Amino acid sequence: MTGPEKRYYKVFIGKLAPGAGRDQKALFDAIAAMETFDEASLLIRFQGQRSLGHFTTIKHRLYDAVLRSLAAFHTENSVDARLDRLLHQVDILHDKALYSDADRLLTTARRLAETHGKHICLLRILRYEQRALERDNYAHATPQAVAELLVEGHDAVEQEGAIQALWNLKSKVFMGLYRNGQARNAQAIAEVDELIKHPLLSDQNTLHSPRASFLFHHIRGAANFATGKVEACGHHLKEALDVLETNQGHFKEDPNLAFSTLSNLIYVHVHLGEYQLAQDLLKEFRTMPGRWEMPETADLDLKLFATSTSLELTIHNRLGAFDKVMDLLAMVERGLEKYGDDLSPIRKASIFYQVAYAHFGAGKPDIAIRWLHRLLNDIRIDESAEIVCFARILNLLAYLDARELGLLPYALRNTARFLSTRDRMHRFEPILLAMVRKLMKARTPENRIGIHRGFLESILPLENDPFERTVFDHLDPIAWAESRITGRPFAELVQERARRHVFAA
Repeated sequence: MTGPEKRYYKVFIGKLAPGAGRDQKALFDAIAAMETFDEASLLIRFQGQRSLGHFTTIKHRLYDAVLRSLAAFHTENSVDARLDRLLHQVDILHDKALYSDADRLLTTARRLAETHGKHICLLRILRYEQRALERDNYAHATPQAVAELLVEGHDAVEQEGAIQALWNLKSKVFMGLYRNGQARNAQAIAEVDELIKHPLLSDQNTLHSPRASFLFHHIRGAANFATGKVEACGHHLKEALDVLETNQGHFKEDPNLAFSTLSNLIYVHVHLGEYQLAQDLLKEFRTMPGRWEMPETADLDLKLFATSTSLELTIHNRLGAFDKVMDLLAMVERGLEKYGDDLSPIRKASIFYQVAYAHFGAGKPDIAIRWLHRLLNDIRIDESAEIVCFARILNLLAYLDARELGLLPYALRNTARFLSTRDRMHRFEPILLAMVRKLMKARTPENRIGIHRGFLESILPLENDPFERTVFDHLDPIAWAESRITGRPFAELVQERARRHVFAA
């Protein structure tokens, strides 16, 4: 809780229940003074105090009182809270037969709901307006007024129905994308193509609300990315951002939409080798809370840390600037310590992977292995997720670079079984596993160089294969193989390849 929230609570509980408030206040002060919650020390501290004998009951009452005080403190912080308060006041005025005052507040609520696209609340308001016509036995009703309420009701239901249907489509596309990554076979592409045949995704002009228009571009952008049409994805993301910026009133309370859309656009520019554009947009990303006048909250801080950190690490790693990632490690560790328990598994895994890859690229495979083991063992994540698959692949390469040949056979068997049982054996994976098996049997430096050359020749065509492109978004096996053949630093080769990519872009 912030300082003002704590002060408000003490005033709130003092007015709400002065007698009971003393017990709650004592417990509140004791908990507030702790860096981390420790119930055992609290029980010792309050041992023998009769009023706190039922500790669990007092604790639950304190929790309830804190939530009630926060609700009162933040009653004007969101449109939904303001609408709830207005409609509750309408109920009170109506019960006191102050009908004209109730109607005036209802008009205010309607304007607020219309301004911010609150279709569900508009349905509630329409019910109040219908009740107002019934209240005086339709003395002031006209057929036109009744017909208008019917049309508005149907329109609100239709618009909310479209939003729910689009959200369902979005969830299906994103679930597949988060778990499986970009499509790596024709069947996966066909499944996405089938989803976007939905009538709501065929013509944006059939959608009549800013949220539905945003979802249209959001879904089509994700679908295009999933099927390898990255430039088309960027187009839809820019359109989605335009909808958000043009209709901020409809989205101000959902900053995650703006964050996720802009961060996805940044990643698209990285994917296309447009690194300067990506870095410029990352600066915009960090100033977005100020431009959107977002209230400072713990949730906002978490999203800023997680998304901006992941993006910055990705950009540096793609450019081969592994030293810059090393400079950020202290900040990353502090952020993980502060937000780690609340980060989504996918986001946390992404940060762990990027840190591991930076150590791998900087010639510290032993530290990379430690981060990869944290990713694979400490994060509760769907084991079939794309990030887990590439963590296992990078782990094999790190074992090779660290000369951990005793652990390599076990890791190789596990990885091969893992990829096979989860339908992750595409064109790249068998080539990599075959190379590792050959290297385990190699006895001379010449043999090892020959194996690396064979590996390099096999994977060079994959860089332009749309189904294998995602491999090169997670690591650079071409630079790694060239490094093992020539003896040049891996980071240097990644930087050269990045510069060529920029020139091509």
